[in-house]
Amino acid sequence: MTTLTNLKIFHEHGVIDRGTIQFDEQIITISNQTKEGIDLTGCIAIPGFIDQHIHGVKGFDVMDSTEEALASISKELVKEGTTSFFATTLTDTEENIILALQTIAHYQKNPAKGYAELLGIHLEGPFLSSKHSGAQEESLLLPANMDTMNRFLIASQGQMKHITIAPEIEGGYEMISYLKSKGIVVSVGHTDATYEQSVKALGSGANCFTHGFNAMRGFHHRQIGCVGAMLLEKDSYAEIITDGIHVSKDAIRLFHQLKQPNRRILVTDSMRAKCLVDGKYKLANLSVDVKDGIARLENGTLAGSTLRYVQGFQNYMEWTNAAIQEMILASSTNTARLHRISDSKGSLAISKDADIVIMNSKYEIVMVFCKGNLAYQKQ
Repeated sequence: MTTLTNLKIFHEHGVIDRGTIQFDEQIITISNQTKEGIDLTGCIAIPGFIDQHIHGVKGFDVMDSTEEALASISKELVKEGTTSFFATTLTDTEENIILALQTIAHYQKNPAKGYAELLGIHLEGPFLSSKHSGAQEESLLLPANMDTMNRFLIASQGQMKHITIAPEIEGGYEMISYLKSKGIVVSVGHTDATYEQSVKALGSGANCFTHGFNAMRGFHHRQIGCVGAMLLEKDSYAEIITDGIHVSKDAIRLFHQLKQPNRRILVTDSMRAKCLVDGKYKLANLSVDVKDGIARLENGTLAGSTLRYVQGFQNYMEWTNAAIQEMILASSTNTARLHRISDSKGSLAISKDADIVIMNSKYEIVMVFCKGNLAYQKQ
């Protein structure tokens, strides 16, 4: 059993200014007493970050379709405070997507232990709009064909948890309803949907927006578009990439003021160049040039980020003056609620997984525990 003491604990029901947390794989006790253990005076304890939109890091990508890539991603993400994640695919040939899904399903039978937990698959593409394809290969986009989707579901062996769809494409609304009936989270993204079409998608069963503001119909005062629906529809969740590149600081401030605290979700949407030097990289079949940490296709389109989760956390906090409790919601609790895993993830509470991030007064990572295992410690 591990005992951390003399630290400020942000737990599910409040805050303990100077307390102790004890755990093995799950949290055993949280108290306001000082006990023998690791003295973390001046530090805080918060739940581990959950990244529901992550393609890759440090040379590895989900679409590599190897268990080595998945294990390496898991081991690397803990350094940025991410204790669990959804492996996110990209638009590719049906054959390549199925291979990636099958690899994830097989990996889940014996995943890497002691590092970030792979919670399932986020399928991003190929059921997207060509008008907002972004860094998804336009020639491989498909209508929302149910036969294709069922082949994907079979290949994933129950690991399909989250799917991004442009609702206005042929068959879109029917597919959303079908996936909703399967208990899969559906997110509106890479879409030219109007406000009305976006609301129809929510009524059909979608309940999230993928990388808010990016790759979606923008706001106009006579047609507020998908962006308007994201901000106005209070029951929907919305992702946001807080690198200051995908979304400006002012847009992030707008998002913070208009989107409900219990519906914001921070994501990285990072690709394999994260934690590596500038240069040439691949995103599925597309060539990406990374310069000054900014990933772009040859035509200048942004191609994912190189954002580390903790940096996005710090950026959002600095640019919006968000309270730490709001940051916990956006980095962990809301994602757990969206995916209906709040019984084990998303907050510090007795009997929940001991996924814990220890930060200093500057909100820098000191230690990271994944299900009670010390996965990372700052040198």
